[in-house]
Amino acid sequence: MAAASIGRARGVEINETAHPREPHVEIMDASTSDVWLAPHPISPEEFEALEIPDPFVKMGCGVAVMDRAWFTRGPHARSDGPLESRMIGGHLFQLVARPDIEGVRRVGEKGPRILMVQKFHSIGFDAGREVDVLTLPDSTRYVQTTASVSGAPRERELPDGWSKNTITIDADWTIELPAPTTTIWFADFESFQGPIPA
Repeated sequence: MAAASIGRARGVEINETAHPREPHVEIMDASTSDVWLAPHPISPEEFEALEIPDPFVKMGCGVAVMDRAWFTRGPHARSDGPLESRMIGGHLFQLVARPDIEGVRRVGEKGPRILMVQKFHSIGFDAGREVDVLTLPDSTRYVQTTASVSGAPRERELPDGWSKNTITIDADWTIELPAPTTTIWFADFESFQGPIPA
């Protein structure tokens, strides 16, 4: 099945993250490092009250910057299809990713963290949107995917040789992130992911 058809086939839906620019919650299975995402919005207050069983731990409640997001398969699947799902704390969660926790590294003493994540993730931006893109010294580029949890714009202190540009999108833009995906995390849960095509 084509990548875009999983999660977008009937308007909503299977493997799709509903309203990604609203708060969503991720939890991790501490025994495996598997990450489970609630595909429907959960408020910060609901997140604080969320009770989850062992071995799960709360990762965070954050907002994305894209207009559409979906997964073509789970992180361990060999072919496209529905995500593994389960009810946890009264909310639906889906198995979406497995980060390489042991491989995380920081750029400089206070710089961003870089983490490889195994996932099959597609994101989309509407025409007319402004989107931040990071360029690293090796010319690879990464698109912003999550925003500050405070919602306030902030200046990022970039490592030497890194640059950021804000682009305005002329037409709807869909990005199929690579698997695994390189994720770059700044303070307050801001992240950039890719590399993306030039």
